[in-house]
Amino acid sequence: MIFFCHTGISQNTYTNCDLGFQISKPNERWDFDTDLNAVKIIRTGQPPEEYFLGGVYVATTEYDHVLVAVFNDARLKRQSLNEWVDDLEKIAQYYNATTIKKEVALDEDWAIYAAKFSDMDGLGYSEQIIKIKNKKAYLIQSMGLDLNLRTEKQDKEFDYIFDSFKTFQTFPQILFGS
Repeated sequence: MIFFCHTGISQNTYTNCDLGFQISKPNERWDFDTDLNAVKIIRTGQPPEEYFLGGVYVATTEYDHVLVAVFNDARLKRQSLNEWVDDLEKIAQYYNATTIKKEVALDEDWAIYAAKFSDMDGLGYSEQIIKIKNKKAYLIQSMGLDLNLRTEKQDKEFDYIFDSFKTFQTFPQILFGS
């Protein structure tokens, strides 16, 4: 079977063939934004720019957003997944956040870190899931209202986005020509 991949947006799904992932948005309240210049300055424990390959924002015009950032495997050679999550916790503590969840799989192929920020005017919940697949680290990060301030609809939208995230093996492009 031949698989043809097209990078871009098709209806409510964004696919990135070069980075090997796709993610969907739940409705028209959300948009995709591939301009990730801000990722390089966000202080969320992300590794230096040299490891960053790209990604996408799935965001609303309100506070809610989900970031997918993809890093090369050199990132994991520099620091273990446990150390990466420890760094996320240190950054959260710097902002007086409370750790809600911190877990790293025994074989270090995934991790989750969630924190509640009390000093951010209601913009107080962040969750990061890191998945290791195909020699890449996929960071899926949500940021939004404190869980106690979210509506059931917002919870379902975040769940939809996280559940829609898929990775796939990338293949070198074959070029035909003379």
